[in-house]
Order: sequence, then structure tokens, then C-alpha cells
Amino acid sequence: MKSILSLLFIGLLISSCGNAKKEAFLKQITDLEKQLEDIEKNLEANQIDTIAGVKIAASTVENRIKHHLVMDKIDLELGSKMDEFKRTRKKLNPLGSNFNKIRRGIEEEKIALLNLKTDIENGAGEKEKYAEHIDFEKNKIEQLQVLLDDFLRSRKEFYDAFNRLYPELYHLSMTLLEKDKKH
Repeated sequence: MKSILSLLFIGLLISSCGNAKKEAFLKQITDLEKQLEDIEKNLEANQIDTIAGVKIAASTVENRIKHHLVMDKIDLELGSKMDEFKRTRKKLNPLGSNFNKIRRGIEEEKIALLNLKTDIENGAGEKEKYAEHIDFEKNKIEQLQVLLDDFLRSRKEFYDAFNRLYPELYHLSMTLLEKDKKH
């Protein structure tokens, strides 16, 4: 009788240790899901305002100036601003591409975390590798955060330059257009 009770006690002890590990793994996944949700909210809050609209506005200003500006001498300051404006406009495509990469990464990571969570809840797969899988997913989320930080920095640089240059160059382009219409 004592041996049966001992076996039951050992079985309960092992089972409770397994449940504690399972709960710890599930808590780690919940924490990772929260981090991923924060990344997604930050990304969505910092979308680029209609890339196509900004591109068209910038290209229109550039073309107006190119077609209507006639100068005997090169204005170094204007040339420098036009060059910076053109470089700024060309940053839009990579920004849009990076935004989409991060968004896809978030969606893929949601699925990976859900699958891992389901495996742990059901005790499926290689239980001894759950910790490794969680670490792997944690690293992917950290990479997404690095990509987001880089995107936000690049986005800020773009808008700082665009908002500084666009009003002046737009005004110049409209003045040149009006001047040409009069002649």
C-alpha cells in the first residue's frame, strides 16, 4: 500500500512540475504577444501618409522648377535644396517597402506564436525544445523592434526634410509657373 501511495505521490509531483513549466511557457508567450501588439500599434500609428500623394506632389514641384526655371548663373543654394529634395523623395519607396516588411513580419510572428502556444497547451511537439522555440520567437520580435526603430528614424528624417523643403520649393514652382504664363 505504501508503495502505491509513493508512486501516486511521485506521479502527482511530476505532473505538477510539468504544469508549472507549461504555465511559465504560456506566460512567456503572452508577454511576447504583448510586445508584438505594441510593435504593431506603433507601426500603425506611424504609417506614411499616402505615399503616392506625397510622391506626386514632390515630382510635380520638381518638374515645374525644371521646366520653368531659367537662370544665367547657377544658384548654389537652390541647387542644393533641389538635390536634397530629390534625394528625400527617393526615400519614399524604401520607407514604404520597410513598412510592409515589418507588417508582414508581425503577421507571420502572430501565427508562429499562436502555433507555439497551441502546441504547449496541448503538449504537442518536442516538449524539451519549448524553451528554445520561445527564445527563437523572442529574437524575431526583437528584430522586428529593431526594424521598427529604424523605420521610425527614417520616417522622421524624411518628414523633417520634406516639410522643411516642400513649402519653399512649391512656392517657387508656382511663382515660376505664373511668370511663364504671363510671358
